[in-house]
Amino acid sequence: MAGLSRNFLLKQKSFPDDPLPLYEDVHMQYYGSGQGNIGSNMYLPGFANDDGNYYAIKVKLSGGSEIEYLQGDGTEITTGNWNGSFYASEVSAGGNSGNYFLGAYMDTTDNLLYGVALNTTSTPDGVALFSINKSGTITVIGGSFHDTTTADNTTSSFNSAWVGPLRRTGGDGSGNFELYFSYTPSNNYRLKKYAFNASTGAFTESDVLPASIPFASYVNGIFLPPTTNNILMTHSGQDQDSGLMYGSLINTSTGKHTSRYIAFNNQRSGGGMSSWFFGNVYARTLYWRGALYTGSGSFSAQAYDETDIFNYVDQMADYYGIL
Repeated sequence: MAGLSRNFLLKQKSFPDDPLPLYEDVHMQYYGSGQGNIGSNMYLPGFANDDGNYYAIKVKLSGGSEIEYLQGDGTEITTGNWNGSFYASEVSAGGNSGNYFLGAYMDTTDNLLYGVALNTTSTPDGVALFSINKSGTITVIGGSFHDTTTADNTTSSFNSAWVGPLRRTGGDGSGNFELYFSYTPSNNYRLKKYAFNASTGAFTESDVLPASIPFASYVNGIFLPPTTNNILMTHSGQDQDSGLMYGSLINTSTGKHTSRYIAFNNQRSGGGMSSWFFGNVYARTLYWRGALYTGSGSFSAQAYDETDIFNYVDQMADYYGIL
């Protein structure tokens, strides 16, 4: 029609490049590193003050309640509470004890494996921050379990799609601990941040997404905590025909989010992202010895620098228009 025109000028963006994994000895040269099928386990570096070379922590994601400590030849260490594996039920205080691990974090500076134990046998559920050293000595930090919101009770563990990784806010050796939990009917599924004081074990809950967000159900597959630009990443699975990995991005400040199933690599780049999400299961992340480990299914984990990963997620959020 005469007199009408349309502006087809579009801002073109390229899909960001994958981050490269870390190859420092502390992350790659230990028992079980990078070896084929590892079932539902993650083999991770042992303590910084191990008694030998290539010691490892075997985190058994299936079941969510057992962790092993291994020598370099794969022999299980039997010192203290490591004897016969370390179970969540061994974290006890004030008449309560855990039956699941909600999170785990290996700290090089403190020579401690920190974790959060979950007690689902109490009403409401209870959580406690604890540490265990290479000698198998457990310390419940603050000496008690803490109540969570009653309406949000549900059986869960660090293998659950509802639970994000345990993170130390200041990095290795510094700051308090936090993780993100998405099964939260008490606040219309706006997510909760579970925070623990590293010295006292004091526990707080806070809402994550804005009150105006009309989420109808929980966010599935929390994979990473929010970046420095407040972008949270979830992983929903892998298309078995195309091999494309997919999930969602959520801006926790504004509530803007992508659809539940966006492509994370779409064969536009290779390397890092392609190795995160093998297998038709949710990917898992653990913070360990100053790095961020990712892995899924029956494939080994790889270590990454958190800054590299966060930059990548922020760049994807910009690509999809929610930053």
